[in-house]
Amino acid sequence: TNDPAKPSFSLTVEGRVRRLFGAEEEELVVPAITPGSSVTADTIVYSQIWEDMEIVDVKTTLPGVGIQFLPVVDEHDLKRLEAKSARILRVTVPGDLPTGEFRDAIRIKAAPAGKPQDVAEYELPLHGKTLKRFSIHGLFSEDDALLIGQVPHGAGKTVRLAVKLRDEDLSLPVQKIEMEPAFVKVSLEPHQEADLATPGLYDLTLEIPADAPICQYMGNPQGSLRITTSHPRVPEIKFKMRLSIVP
Repeated sequence: TNDPAKPSFSLTVEGRVRRLFGAEEEELVVPAITPGSSVTADTIVYSQIWEDMEIVDVKTTLPGVGIQFLPVVDEHDLKRLEAKSARILRVTVPGDLPTGEFRDAIRIKAAPAGKPQDVAEYELPLHGKTLKRFSIHGLFSEDDALLIGQVPHGAGKTVRLAVKLRDEDLSLPVQKIEMEPAFVKVSLEPHQEADLATPGLYDLTLEIPADAPICQYMGNPQGSLRITTSHPRVPEIKFKMRLSIVP
């Protein structure tokens, strides 16, 4: 200022920006999907301004996804979000998506009740993962090679792995087993607990005989296993392996 007694002063401005329309979560993450079984995930979409809301439109590009908007029945949710109006957004993701991670977005248009011309748009990222129809439990490298390691010549070694099916059909009929090196003996049998088979769980056994020749399959070349089955959705199980027979 030009006041010699107070050449400057400051003002503090405080306020709150209220949300017109949005979601409780920044990203909707669905639980891991078992093939053949759908999963659901919920979040709340709300407005801190509208006394009531209407959902005008909703879109997603992920095939087979079901979307519902349900009433919020718990007043604590409204108070927690300081919302004047809200809906529960329930997303159902089918169990027939390709294996692996998926990302999409739910694009929602909403408006205050009775005023469709005052539409607001919001895009909610959607993220999830569809599990493989089978999993193998054992010691594997980061590039999915079974690590058997060094086996002293004449000692032999047996490695047991667990194979778990995630499918409506839990039978796994074996048609052919291809193994490199060929001296490794392989069997795939239903897992037994108290003389009873555990549906969908199998024991995969690899036996390196004591008379296996000195060799190395630690990188170049690597060993490999391929099991061909008659299962309609799990036609084969295959992986690389690293082992060596040392003097």
